[in-house]
Amino acid sequence: MINQILNIKKLEYTSQQSFEDIKKTLDEIIDPETSAQKYNTVGKRYGDKMYKIKEDTPRYWWHNNKHLEEQEKASLIIKIKPTTNGTHLNITARPNFTGSIFAILFPLIGIFFSWIFETTKEGYSALLVLGLPFIGLGLYLYLEGRYFRNRFLKRIISYLDIQN
Repeated sequence: MINQILNIKKLEYTSQQSFEDIKKTLDEIIDPETSAQKYNTVGKRYGDKMYKIKEDTPRYWWHNNKHLEEQEKASLIIKIKPTTNGTHLNITARPNFTGSIFAILFPLIGIFFSWIFETTKEGYSALLVLGLPFIGLGLYLYLEGRYFRNRFLKRIISYLDIQN
């Protein structure tokens, strides 16, 4: 349930490619020299069987009204393990965490303002006008997170050349 609320997608793939071939492709995807030009990704390898890959084009958020803070649009955590007939991949795809939290909070704030309008109805139409954009913005952030997550996931799956 929490995965659906935070827009997290968990997938399992089995590839006919060998463990070493998948590992070599993932290392190439996260290598700073080749990934910047060919894949537009950054990443890190944790041990021999786990990778975290992010898009290199960041999204910016205001932080304390001083500067912009870089955050990824989407990230993937890929765990690989060799099997007898190929390689098994567990992929966890996540959108921007801040966008996911705001996609939950903004509709709640908008519903709260709209609820106050419904209970008072004495010249507080500004609360309804204030509440509806919060609901719309929350829906926009949720859909934007899904879009960035699915786009990045499809791109990495095509680089790895794996089937479901």
